[in-house]
Amino acid sequence: MNQKLREQFSKVVDEALEKCSIYSAQARWDFIRDAKYKAAIDTFGKRANKNEDWFEAGIDLLGFAIAAKGTALLEHKRQPSAKNLAIYRTARNNTKRVSRKCTMDYWLRLCGYIQSAADSGSTRAMYQGIEEAFGPSITKVAPLKSASGENIKDRSKQMERWAEYYQEFFSRENVVSDKAIQTQSYYPPWKSLVQSPLSTNGEKPSTRSPAVKLQAPEIVKAGKENSLLGHLHELTLQ
Repeated sequence: MNQKLREQFSKVVDEALEKCSIYSAQARWDFIRDAKYKAAIDTFGKRANKNEDWFEAGIDLLGFAIAAKGTALLEHKRQPSAKNLAIYRTARNNTKRVSRKCTMDYWLRLCGYIQSAADSGSTRAMYQGIEEAFGPSITKVAPLKSASGENIKDRSKQMERWAEYYQEFFSRENVVSDKAIQTQSYYPPWKSLVQSPLSTNGEKPSTRSPAVKLQAPEIVKAGKENSLLGHLHELTLQ
């Protein structure tokens, strides 16, 4: 991060956390979370994608579905029951349905735009739509160096260098002595690792959440220069 932006972020977050509530852990965490997010957005801004994806295009519909799913999940965790589980599953299925609808609407709109541009002979618009669908092509060239450290630009010499590298790599013999093997400690197998990665209610846990973007580790790391880490530490002790 830029040093000036870090200093500005520290100042903004310190001013915001001066009014932090300490009456309950939940209220305190909600205040810290919202204050940190608002300070980060006001200071660093929001990274805008070059190409709009289906999630951002359908956020008006998805936002309500995701919020309803989160509320139902919290209620089920707070008061586990068959009724709350059924409500949560209904909200989850509705979120999946809305996600599929937003995905289909986005790609149908984009495909229709590309097809209409091709039918009308607008080559520029057609390739712009294709670029939006596949993303910009990025060509990266990694420099290849010889054994002496010099850059190799000739194609044939690069192939010779690769052949030389792999011949040396696969002809190398690794010798492990019996004494080194005997000194290794053996531990019993951890049987819990071979179990199915399912939650207690038989549902596969989600590995992706839109809320992850709100808790960027860079923001917490920048908290070393302000009172953010102190408030988080006090929150864990509360």
